[in-house]
Formats: sequence, C-alpha cells, structure tokens
Amino acid sequence: MKKDNKESSYEAIGVLSDPISIVAHQMKNPLAILKNYLEILREGRVGEVNPKQKEYLGDSLETVMKMLELVREFLEVSKIEEKCFKIEKEQVDITHIIKDIAKNYSIWARANNSKIIFRSNKNIPPVCTDSVRIRQVIENLISNAIKYKTKKTGIIEIKLERKNNSVLLTCKNNGVSISDNDQSKIFSKFYRSEDAVRIQSSGTGLGLYISRAIIEGSGGKIWFENNEGDGVTFFVSLPVAVHSLGIYRCN
Repeated sequence: MKKDNKESSYEAIGVLSDPISIVAHQMKNPLAILKNYLEILREGRVGEVNPKQKEYLGDSLETVMKMLELVREFLEVSKIEEKCFKIEKEQVDITHIIKDIAKNYSIWARANNSKIIFRSNKNIPPVCTDSVRIRQVIENLISNAIKYKTKKTGIIEIKLERKNNSVLLTCKNNGVSISDNDQSKIFSKFYRSEDAVRIQSSGTGLGLYISRAIIEGSGGKIWFENNEGDGVTFFVSLPVAVHSLGIYRCN
C-alpha cells in the first residue's frame, strides 16, 4: 500500500515528537542553501561587490550561520530525547584536538581580550569518544568562557591529566561564577542563569545540555566547581582506550 506524502515526510524526520524540532528540520536545508548563495554573492562570483554591499552580505551571512547553529542544536536535543542520539566511539587523540581548537579560537579570544592557556601531562593516552562530538563539547566550554568573562582580561586554562583509567580535562575561567540557585539547573535544557543573560543576551541554553549527553554517551562524566575567586572550572572525565598487545582499542 502506498503511503501518503505526509506519512513519508514524518518517517524521514524520524517521527520527531517536538513541534520545534519538526520546524527546525524543515528549516535546515533552506538555510543551508541561503548560506551558500550569500557566500557566492559576498565573494563576487556573480558580479562585482562594493565594500558596503560586502559588509551587508557579511552581516546577513553571520545571521544565517547563527540560525543554522540553532537548528543544529534543536535537532540534537530531539535526538537526545528520542533516545536516538548516537556516539560513534573511537580512539581519539584528545591532546591534538584541544591544540587545534585553541589555535582556531585564539584570534576570537584576543579580540575579546582573552587568552587560552593549554597545559598537558606527557603521554596522555587516547580516549574513547566521538571525535566530532568531543570537539563540540570543548568548543562550547571555551566559547562560553570567552563570552561570559567579567574581568578586563579573560583567562581560559585548559589542562589534561591521566587519572587511573580515565583522562581528566579541566577548563578553568575567571568569568562569571555559578550561583547556588543555578547550580542544580546548569545542565538543564534551555536554562540560562540571570548573570549569563545579563552579560550575553543571546544564547539558547542548550550547549551544556548537549555536552552532558555527549560525555555520558561516551561513558564519561562532566561536572563543575566554582573557583575560590571568580569564575568556574568544568571537569570532563573520559575513559582511556584499552591498551592490549601494543594497540589501543575502544570496547
């Protein structure tokens, strides 16, 4: 029996129960197409672009990029709640990933009077996680530290060390601390503290919610502690890949 278009459409979406996620799924492709067109126009590939036009196209492109990121987050949340959020575990060189992210974020950090410092013990072993998704977690922690700095100069200190059968990543900042009232809600969906909203009005409150799903799906843990002075330190513990016959493996 032939299924109607509506039924087939919902199967393609994965029967998303959240109306917001359904809307987000329908927006994803049109936004991606719009992004491509704006890039082509800004680069002058279909005609000369004067400086003012280039500025407007750049602003438009930035807005579309933010919308695409919002759509991606909504779809991630839907997968988490539908219990179809997949973590592709593999051996991951966490040291290399952090160095690469720190390098990529250094220009943005300097533009915001912030500095990223990375320290690592020698011979950090590979961890078992999803290489794409763990990058997402680390980028979220660093970008939050940059956005929510309260000092004239923001300091983001990242450290790696081995703890028995785990690798512990710490990300310490000197920005806004987390109040007692907010501490139990910080990993909740859509939650943003009053201090965070005051410093940075934009944001979805989904980054840490998704990060926790990624870390727990990898068999690890994520938590935080307020620093003695200002700021907060986030901790991420990930399982070390099993070493057998000279080879690291993920179970």
